[in-house]
Amino acid sequence: MLAAGPLFVAVVVGMQVLGLCSAALARVSEKWTTQAIFQQLFLGCLLVVALMTVLAFVTGSVGWATSAATLPVMALGATIDLRRSASYSTF
Repeated sequence: MLAAGPLFVAVVVGMQVLGLCSAALARVSEKWTTQAIFQQLFLGCLLVVALMTVLAFVTGSVGWATSAATLPVMALGATIDLRRSASYSTF
């Protein structure tokens, strides 16, 4: 198991925060003209967090679990729809 230095921890935590913020921005920017930019930012952050997770797991770092937990939170945050639908289908 490798000990993580303070710079590594700062980069990992910073990237996770950026990833979560990019998921929120990708969701909020749904009707903005900058939607494509925020979606690309989200996909880039998702890729970087995934690569950091794999790298941390392969090297035996203890921080791989938090990076692994960030991935589904990002995916869910970018795709969840909590708005009420105006019409309900009935059978």
